[in-house]
Amino acid sequence: ALPSALPGSLLAPGFVNLHTHLEQTSRETIPNPDPQRFDEWLTAVGAYRRTETEGRETLSRRGVAAMLAGGVTCVNDIGTAHHSLEALDEAGLRGVVSL
Repeated sequence: ALPSALPGSLLAPGFVNLHTHLEQTSRETIPNPDPQRFDEWLTAVGAYRRTETEGRETLSRRGVAAMLAGGVTCVNDIGTAHHSLEALDEAGLRGVVSL
């Protein structure tokens, strides 16, 4: 039973996201020129990444905040240089970071 201070609430475990790229979090959605062409979307992602001016640590912190806001408490993050480690630790988010 839930405490009386939480009427109508649901207590559930945190979600697990098994495939993240926290250091590639952006402010905007990267458009996909043709949803049927994954290769074109990857090209668009690469073009956007080359214009990104924020550091990977800042992007990782933004990604961690988004995960927590969505109820994610554990991640498997794939990165290029472990930029997300500090962001995960600061937020208390659990996970594995791999190259």
